[in-house]
Amino acid sequence: MCGDEARSLTALNNKPSGADVQALPRRRNERAIHGVADIVGVLVAGNSKLDTDLALAVKTGNAEAVARALRIVGDEQAAPELRAALVQALAEAGNGQVVPAIIKILGRGGLVGLRKAVLAVAGKFDDARIATTVITGYEARFAGEPGLRDAALRLLASRREWVNLLWAEIAAGRIRPREFSDDVVQQLEAYPDPGVAAAVRKHWVNLRPRLSSAEKVAEAARLKKVIVGRGALGDAARGQTHFAQRCASCHQLWGEGGSIGPELTGYERGNPDFWLTGILDPSLEIHEGFGTYTLTLTSGESLLGLLVKQDANGATLRDLAGQMHAARTEKIASLTALPVSLMPEGLLAGLDDAALRDLFSYLMKLQAGGSKAMRMIR
Repeated sequence: MCGDEARSLTALNNKPSGADVQALPRRRNERAIHGVADIVGVLVAGNSKLDTDLALAVKTGNAEAVARALRIVGDEQAAPELRAALVQALAEAGNGQVVPAIIKILGRGGLVGLRKAVLAVAGKFDDARIATTVITGYEARFAGEPGLRDAALRLLASRREWVNLLWAEIAAGRIRPREFSDDVVQQLEAYPDPGVAAAVRKHWVNLRPRLSSAEKVAEAARLKKVIVGRGALGDAARGQTHFAQRCASCHQLWGEGGSIGPELTGYERGNPDFWLTGILDPSLEIHEGFGTYTLTLTSGESLLGLLVKQDANGATLRDLAGQMHAARTEKIASLTALPVSLMPEGLLAGLDDAALRDLFSYLMKLQAGGSKAMRMIR
């Protein structure tokens, strides 16, 4: 750690006494801060206000701020959270000087949170060294931790030129199609490239079967008999486990789950047709605010997710992993609405009749808590 940062961290750890606290306003007034350079000069690592000031200064392109941020990012003794925040600021500013630090961080193990944060923004740089670093270390440094694995695959799918590297790894058996989340597969499908479309059909045809319209109608009829037919009795407690495994990453029910998709508690959950239509054909009716968009940047990066915000300044997408991706208007090449839902088909695959009754028992129960087993609502 460089001397300035070390002294700053030491000062932070020595908390001021009551007298010192009272004196702080006077001392600050005595040393009035004028301009970005002075803000950078009083950076204290770990102080959220000043960390924010440094990140802001980096985004404005202030040379002193950029130099200090690069030193901190490259300092393995600095707080990982601070390093992650500054990598993000440098990446959002499009400052390629951070690429060597990105490659170094991704080329090492440990610090899962830092590496995950770096993976989320590394795609902003058109540098093949980033992709090759992830691919060469995929099995040893990324594949074993689900969050890191997903972030790594999401990164490799974010640039058309990196997708070819993915195909080579899949063909060699070093990356397995089953490791991809459904929205990453959808992101690959969104590329307007017949070669990519053919590869997606080749690698995922058996993993993610899609039913025709007629097959969906027939499957809905079959499932309805299973979940509300004579003697259909499900265990809501076991069903809650199935919900957590298959639905809760995106949907919330009774206060449990994520916010990528609509909150389900207030819907007509006692109607089996509501559930079966939404699950078997999620793109048939996409609720307002949950449409899928593909965002292509002038740098070549491609992103897929929900449109969280769009105004004269730019647009923000949220992907299925919950990561926010903001882009300024001048950096956007195209923003296109897709006629498909981020929710994948085939979510019920692998569930036998008993498990289906358990899941729908939980989905359709009238209130939180209640009896362990319940007959389906008709």
